Amino acid sequence: MSDRNDNDVVDDIVQHSRLASTGDDDRVESYLRSYFRHVDPADLDERRVEDLFGAAADHGRLALAWTPGTDTIVVRNPSVETDGWENQHTVVMLVVDDLPFLVDSVTMEITRQGHGIHLVVHPIMLDGRRADLGITDPGTHPDVDGGLVSLIYLEIDKQSGEHELEAVEAGLHRVLCDVRAAVEDWQPMRDQALRIADEIQGSDLPVAPADLAEGVEFLRWLADNHFTFLGYREYRLADVDGEESLCHVEGSGLGILRSPNGPTSRPLSDLPEAAQRQVHDPRLFNLTSADSRATVHRAAFLEYVGIKIFDAGGAVIGEHRFLGLYSSQVFIRSVTEIPIIRRLVAEVRDRSGYPVNGHDEKRLLAILESYPRTELFQLTTDELFDTAMGIARLQERHRVRVFSRYERFGRFVSCLVFLPRERYNTDTRHGIQELLTEAFGGEVIDWDARVTESVLARLYFTVACVNDGTEQVDTRDLEARIATLIRMWDDDLASEIVDAFGEGLGIDRLHRYGRAFPQAYKVAFDPRAAVADIDNMESLDTKLGIGLSVYREPGLFSSSFKM
Repeated sequence: MSDRNDNDVVDDIVQHSRLASTGDDDRVESYLRSYFRHVDPADLDERRVEDLFGAAADHGRLALAWTPGTDTIVVRNPSVETDGWENQHTVVMLVVDDLPFLVDSVTMEITRQGHGIHLVVHPIMLDGRRADLGITDPGTHPDVDGGLVSLIYLEIDKQSGEHELEAVEAGLHRVLCDVRAAVEDWQPMRDQALRIADEIQGSDLPVAPADLAEGVEFLRWLADNHFTFLGYREYRLADVDGEESLCHVEGSGLGILRSPNGPTSRPLSDLPEAAQRQVHDPRLFNLTSADSRATVHRAAFLEYVGIKIFDAGGAVIGEHRFLGLYSSQVFIRSVTEIPIIRRLVAEVRDRSGYPVNGHDEKRLLAILESYPRTELFQLTTDELFDTAMGIARLQERHRVRVFSRYERFGRFVSCLVFLPRERYNTDTRHGIQELLTEAFGGEVIDWDARVTESVLARLYFTVACVNDGTEQVDTRDLEARIATLIRMWDDDLASEIVDAFGEGLGIDRLHRYGRAFPQAYKVAFDPRAAVADIDNMESLDTKLGIGLSVYREPGLFSSSFKM
């Protein structure tokens, strides 16, 4: 690697462009310097000047042929023979109107397809073609009437076949369509949330006044930049071919739900049993997570915000449905400040009976503050109280606990697993995932680990399952199996010492010898052998301090055994 800096490399690229006789040298130089302005110098230094210029020049030609309001995507393996430049990776070039979430969504799709990303270049240019400036640096032409255009260049893992190249392109087209739909309809979706809040405020609905007031504030809070609206659609219950069905309201779709994907109606009998029970439940909100990940912004599971629609008699006749993602503010604000969650938290704190501002109540509040935030939106008071108090009773003890909850529609189960911090590693996580998959009859689709100064690590798993809660899982047995999984040599030594010497003397000897055995000894000897060695050391003549222990490896044959 050379000692050139990024300015030197760009200077070399500009000089190469002049030697290539590209015409209008000043305009080309402005374009090239803008194109590479925010690229890591180390990435520039690793590549040939000719190849960097070739990539930028081809990308510029794509931009000049691009039509605003459309997406141009090229996925290829450039070669000197056909393109005049080359790259060891597959190259992806995109030209699109500058929109929010573009780079995140594009890189997310590449990652979803399982491809590694080796370089990202993302200059934002000015479309100055009407002023005969071409695609240029917006900073040098602030008065030109032209839209901003995003040029996104990526180098990804080599795709050898035409089918693989086409799959990458098709996935990116789909994602950019979702991005455009979500961005264009963001304001209408936000307005719809505020309109629903106005409609239900003061309405005669079959819900408690306090629930209604909290719901109205929650919708307005979402619209106040606490929710990234990605999709909306209205549904109505209707009779279709003699079956009660949930039907799309034609023309109501916005964002990623603009167009129906599949049938426009679905019989209730096709829904899981748990979901069928929720349809006519007069509860105002259905707050849960969707069973698909967002294609826009970040690769999290979509959040589902459903608001029931009632007729004059108080019967459920439909639903307003929003899909999106909670904003980052939701994850850093106190649980005492977030509508719906704050009321839930207040009820749990009150029910606990802990003295206000006492040690126990502060510890309970800390548990609630660190609780998986999106999970809190989905819980009932009873569910949160039982789990939070169970966590509080752990009292920093070195033990395994599992708390599970089936999602409202029975599609997945959330599992909080607590285990001693020093036992948490990748292998134990994989092992726990296998146990959860077996216990709940599904697959782990998401997980998160929280390791702090606490003696306990917390793992949060989401398991997609066929069991909707009608078959109860024995969590005590699951805890025992996890405890066995993470059990270590030191645990067995402690158990063997207490068994051999009794609890009083055993604990005393455990304190003296528990950390005395090196890793090589643990690999070579069973904990029972260590107990025998401890006993021998304790029985040494204190004056001599020397002893000898002779042993042989177990086995049928030895060198002295003759057939």
